[in-house]
Amino acid sequence: MLKKKQITKGAFLKVKNLLWILLIIMSIIMISCSDKKTDPPSSATITLSITSSFEESVNGARVELENHIGGDPFLLTVSKNPVVFTDIPYGNYSVKITHRGHDFFVRETLSVQSETVSLEVELTHSGLEIGETVLFHGSFWIVLDIQPSRALIISEEAIDRRAFQHSSDIHGWKNSNIREYLNGTYYNSLDTFNQSRIHEITNTNEANQWYGTAGDEDTIDKIFLLSLAEVVSYFGDSGQLENRPGDENHITDQYNPKRVAKIWGSEDCFWWLRSPGENEGRVVYVGSAGSIYVHGYYQSHNLYGVRPALWLRI
Repeated sequence: MLKKKQITKGAFLKVKNLLWILLIIMSIIMISCSDKKTDPPSSATITLSITSSFEESVNGARVELENHIGGDPFLLTVSKNPVVFTDIPYGNYSVKITHRGHDFFVRETLSVQSETVSLEVELTHSGLEIGETVLFHGSFWIVLDIQPSRALIISEEAIDRRAFQHSSDIHGWKNSNIREYLNGTYYNSLDTFNQSRIHEITNTNEANQWYGTAGDEDTIDKIFLLSLAEVVSYFGDSGQLENRPGDENHITDQYNPKRVAKIWGSEDCFWWLRSPGENEGRVVYVGSAGSIYVHGYYQSHNLYGVRPALWLRI
């Protein structure tokens, strides 16, 4: 019995010593860990300051951050500016803002690799190409020209049939009923967002290049009709405007198909330009087959289509 007790006591001492050794090792590890630096953060706060070239509040816009590696995007609705995202994991994100039903891809790649990231963004329509169609006021418009801050667009189809001038009184573009309609009734039918996207422009109203009929004073327009020179320049110039073929009263060339326009989705239509015809009582127009009738037709005729044009802020 004595021998058995001594063995038990010896085993106990061994366990006790082992526990002391483990305690010392754990103390050394804890001291070592306390000397190490804290792991760097893996999430960030992102601040977006948003402005708009459309001169309208961005409240109500939706901001979306989408991680390039996938997963659900981070979403916020703008109620105040700037917009602040918190606890965003490090990574590369695309930034998209949706405002009034329009998507603006602000940044294809936003690198988030630090605790705080700041970004200033402006809502613009960039990346447009001449000849493509864009959606404006619920219908499609064709891009005719692109300048650094704006793009010229024209409605793909005629929006209505109207007289250039209701009465038999002779007026040029400046005092015409159709200009009053486009910059009044039609402009006021646009919502405030689309109104803010329009860049007001000074238009030159030249004389008729074939007949010499005097033009009109320059006008400041939000919405307008193309001139004779503009329709040739933007839809295709075969040289006939500058070099009239004989005593022809119209231009027919390889660009006719590009000038054809429909109305109400099915019927090819005639459509007005804003330039004077062979006399002050006539206005140049484009025929249903795309020819440009430089001699024009009577202002009070109300069966020709209206294709508004405007400069869109981008």
